[in-house]
Amino acid sequence: MKQADYWKNRFTLLEEAQNQKALDYYSTLEDEFSRAARNVDKELAAWYTRFAKNENISYEEAKQVLAKGELSAFKMSVDDYIKKGKTLNYSDQWAKELERASVKFHVTRLEAIQLQMQQQIEVMYGYELDTFDRFISNQYKAGYYKTMFEFQKGFGVGFDVMKLDENKIAKLIAKPWAPDGQNFSSRIWRDKNKLMAEMPSILTQATIRGDGYDKTAKLLADRFNVSKSQAKNLVITESAFFSSASQTDCFNNLGVKQYEIIATLDSKTSPTCRSMDGKVFDMKDRKPGITASPFHCKCRTTSAPFFNDEFELNTKRAARDPDTGKTYHVPANMKYPDWEKSFVNGGSKDGLDVLKGGIIKQATDIYATALSNGLNSGKESSFLTDQDGALLYQLDGEKSRVVFDQPLIDLLNSADERSLDLVHNHPGSSSFSLDDIEVANQFKSIKEMGVIGHDGTKYTLDLDGNHVDKQDLKSEYDQALSSYHNYYQDKVTSGKLTSAAAWKEHSSLAVEDVAKLFKWKYERKVV
Repeated sequence: MKQADYWKNRFTLLEEAQNQKALDYYSTLEDEFSRAARNVDKELAAWYTRFAKNENISYEEAKQVLAKGELSAFKMSVDDYIKKGKTLNYSDQWAKELERASVKFHVTRLEAIQLQMQQQIEVMYGYELDTFDRFISNQYKAGYYKTMFEFQKGFGVGFDVMKLDENKIAKLIAKPWAPDGQNFSSRIWRDKNKLMAEMPSILTQATIRGDGYDKTAKLLADRFNVSKSQAKNLVITESAFFSSASQTDCFNNLGVKQYEIIATLDSKTSPTCRSMDGKVFDMKDRKPGITASPFHCKCRTTSAPFFNDEFELNTKRAARDPDTGKTYHVPANMKYPDWEKSFVNGGSKDGLDVLKGGIIKQATDIYATALSNGLNSGKESSFLTDQDGALLYQLDGEKSRVVFDQPLIDLLNSADERSLDLVHNHPGSSSFSLDDIEVANQFKSIKEMGVIGHDGTKYTLDLDGNHVDKQDLKSEYDQALSSYHNYYQDKVTSGKLTSAAAWKEHSSLAVEDVAKLFKWKYERKVV
C-alpha cells in the first residue's frame, strides 16, 4: 500500500464511522417522529369514531362546539400537557397556547383535535431540539480526537492532547455556516413551525372536502414522512459539516499544509463529489461547500492529509503541555479507547516507551530527509521507515555515530522480516561501516540499509535474506579492507587523494567485495 493510500483509507474509515453515528442518532429521531405519527393517527381515529357520519365528518360538524362533558375531558388533556411541559421544556409560544386553551369556554371539535395533534408535534421537535446540540458537539469532539488518534498512530508518536473547550464548541455549533445564515437550531424551529401550521390546515381541508378517515390519515402520514426526511437531511448534513470542521481544526493544529478530497464512489455519489475526488487544496483555502465537505445535502465526502513534501508533525501546538510534555511510542495495534484514556484524559502511560527524538516527520524521499537533517546538524541521524515510505522512527546521534535506544531496537525486533528500511547520513560521505553492516545482518526486519553522504552519494545494501555468522562477516570485511589498504595509502601519501576521498573509495570497494561474497545487493550512486 502506498503511503497516500494509507491516509486515504484511514480517513475514509473515520468518515464512515462518523456517518454511522449520524444514522444511529437519526434512528432515535425517527422513533420519536414515528411515535408522534402513531399518536396523531390514534387521535384522528378516535375523532372519526366519535363524530363521523357515513364515514366522514362535515366541516359544519367539525366546527360544532364541544359539549360540557367533552370540554371537561379536553381541558383535562390540556392540563396534562401543561404538567408534561414542566419536564419536556416546551417553547414559550406553545406553553402560552396551552394556557389559553385551558381557560377557553368555547372549543370546537376541530380546534380540539388540532391542538392535540400540535401537542404531538411539539413533543417530537422538543426532543430533537434538546438532543441535537449534544449530538453535534459529540460529533465534533469525536472527529477532532479521532483525527488526532489517526495521526499519532500513523506516525507512531503519542503526546498529551489539549482538552477541547466546551464553551468554544458551543459557540462554534451555534454559529451559522451555510449561505442562508441559519444554524441547525433555527432550521429545526423552521421545520417545526411549518408542520405546526400545515397539520391543522390539512385536517381542515379534509373536513371541507368530506374526506374519510383513511384518506385523511394518509395525508397526515405523508406529511410526517416529509418531516422525517427533512430531519434526516439535517442530521447527516450538519454531521458532515462539523466532522469536517473538527478535521480542519486538528489539521491546522498539527501543521498540515494540504489535504486531498476523498469521495465515496458508488451509484449514490453526486456529480459534484465525483468531480472533486482526488483534488488537492491548501489548508488556507479550505471552505465548506467550495473546497471541503459538505458539498451538498447528505454529503458523504471527506478529506485526508496530503503530504507532497517533507512534513513535520506540530506536536507542540497540539500538546497539552508543549514545554514539558513527553512523546511516547504508539503501537500500531493500539485501540482508540486506550489512546483516549492515556493521551486525552491524562491516564497512565505504563508500558509505552518514551521517545527521545520522537517520530515527527514523513517524507516522500527519506534519503533527502536524512541529507537535509545531516547538513543542518552536522551529525548522524537514523531514519526507520516501512515499505510505503512512512517514517516510523527518527533517532539523532553524534558526529560520527548513532547509538540505538531501546524503542528503536524494539521496533526492529518486533517487525516482520524485510518490512523496514533503515537509512542514515554520513558527514564524510563514505560507504557503510562494519557496524552498519552488522546492524543489517542482525535484524531480519531490515530490507534495505541506506546511507546518504553529505556530498549526495547514495549507498544501498540489501542482504536479500542471506544473513551470515557475525564472526565470518567481520573476518571477510577486515580482509577486504586490508586488501585495498596499501593502494589508497599510497594515493593519500602522494597527494593524489585526500584522506576523506580515499576512504570514500576504499570503504565502498570493501563493501562491494563482501556483498559479492555473501550474494548481497549493493549499489552506489555518485552525484
